[in-house]
Amino acid sequence: MLEAQNTRGRRRVMVGVVTSDKRSKTRTVVIPRLVKHPKYGKYIRRSTTCHV
Repeated sequence: MLEAQNTRGRRRVMVGVVTSDKRSKTRTVVIPRLVKHPKYGKYIRRSTTCHV
């Protein structure tokens, strides 16, 4: 029998800005992105906050 190999693609690398380092082990990073409005087509700035 043939065994199926699970191959994962390359992981996506995100670039963000550290906004807070007040905690001892955790940093807060904001990752900005541009999203196109579905109706009007204008690009809107959105951001995701991650605790790393």
